[in-house]
Order: sequence, then structure tokens, then C-alpha cells
Amino acid sequence: MTFAFESMTNNIQLPHFEKMLYDQGQLLNVYLDAFLLTGDAEMLGATYDIANYLTTPALAAPNGGFFSSEDADSYHQNGDKEKHEGAFYVWTRKEFDEVIGNERDAALAAKFYNVKKHGNVSPEHDAHDELTNQNVLAIVSSPEALAKEFNLPKEEVVAILKQVRKKLRAHRDQRPRPALDDKIVVGWNGLAIGALARTSSALAGVDDENATKYRNAAIKAVAFIKAELFDAKTGQLWRVYREGRGDAPAFADDYAFFIQGLMDLYEATWDDQYLEFAEQLQSKHIALDSPTSSITH
Repeated sequence: MTFAFESMTNNIQLPHFEKMLYDQGQLLNVYLDAFLLTGDAEMLGATYDIANYLTTPALAAPNGGFFSSEDADSYHQNGDKEKHEGAFYVWTRKEFDEVIGNERDAALAAKFYNVKKHGNVSPEHDAHDELTNQNVLAIVSSPEALAKEFNLPKEEVVAILKQVRKKLRAHRDQRPRPALDDKIVVGWNGLAIGALARTSSALAGVDDENATKYRNAAIKAVAFIKAELFDAKTGQLWRVYREGRGDAPAFADDYAFFIQGLMDLYEATWDDQYLEFAEQLQSKHIALDSPTSSITH
């Protein structure tokens, strides 16, 4: 997710600040399924967040495909000399209030996102004292509850929160981004391709602009892998691309996730080329006898 909004419980108080492609691809499917089952607007919002994160810089590669991850550590602002974990995502209460500007709106948003004067990260969860006085934005209230507390119509609370989110995002995006792991891994791309294809299908006829955006990103990723990491003569896939093709052949999980992504893209486009490509890979490697890889980085 682009905004690191995490619902917190007593046992989970910190998100995983490092953002891995394989996590994002799997989470997109989970949130999409949750929305399709429940119709919950929050699930749809999370679906959009993840899909947009995948299809815009930093993870979207310019020539097609998706990069592997963004680091957990970064500089909080330009000119800093030392990186800190989560610096791109966390906020002091003072900075939070200044960015929002309006005192009432800041107080309302602080209640919504659990922003506290001295930070909301417990010392026992901050082993290296990197998050002292910092807040991880975490939704702990609802527009309905805030409407009662601040004596406002629910619609006005929703409008305030939308504007607050825009202000915070614009300010955050001025910070130095975490370092990028710019490898393109076939299996992890397969997860993203499939999830984006499924999301595009779900949105077709409802939000055609974003449905097309997500579908085109998946199509572009497949074209890149086919051009750069596939040998049409032998049927061989190669696992990694970074400034050129790597030497490692694809593992079984690369074939499995990429083939599934191709099948999902076929169902999103009804373009036979993706089904044919999947069948070609499957038939060539149905008796694949290479060791499987664990999803690590």
C-alpha cells in the first residue's frame, strides 16, 4: 500500500516497512476477493491502493514488468545524514498538524489515524529507538464515530478525511524515497500480472479507466518477460533481469506463478496469445525436474 495505513491490534503495532512485490501481488488478490465477497468499500479502497502502487513508480519498470522491492530504511527529509526504518511513512504530531493546517481537521484526523503527541509506537516495539515520538498512521476509528464526537455530518467527516489524505500524501511524496531493488523476477511478476488482470476484470464496466490501466500494465509486463527472459527456440524462461538478463534459469515457482498470471490475463482479455503462451510453458516444463525456490529476496 502506498500510504502504509495499517489497522493495529494489541499484538501488531508496526507494519512491515519494506515493500516486497510478492507481498503486494498476493495482498491485491486477497483484498480484491474480500471486496467481491463483502462489497466493503474499505476493501475496495485497499485494492485500489495496491493496484496503483504496482502500476506507478517506484515498482513499475518503465519498459514493462515490476521491480522487486523498496527498502524499509530511508532518509526522512532531504539533507539527512542517516537513514531510519520507516522514515518515509511515519509522522510526528507536530509535522502532521502543520501539513493539515486546519486545527479542527488535524484533531479529527489524529483521532482517525491514532496520531499522538509523543508517538504511537511502544518502546518495546522500537528496539533501535528509531521511532521515538513518531506515529505510524493506523485507522482506529470510523467516520460515524468521529461525526458524533465532533458534532459534524458524516459526509463532512468523509470529505475532511479525503482532503487530509491528499495533503499527507503530497507532503510525504516530497520526502526521499527508500532505495529500490530493481531486479525483475519472473515469478514475482507473475503474481502481480495475475492480480492486476483479475482486478481489471472486476472493475470493467464500473471503472473502465483504471481497469484499462491495470490490464495494460499486466500486458506490458508479459511482453517484457517474453522479449527479455524467454527463449522461444527452447521454451526456456530465465529468472531475473537487471540491466540485462541474468544467468539463472527460472525455477518451478517462476513457471507456476507466471503461467497462472498468463491464465488470469487471458480471462481478462480473451486474447488467445496468453493462453497459448501458458500452454507452451506448461507442456514444455510439465516434467520440470529443477529444484523449487523459496520466495526470498
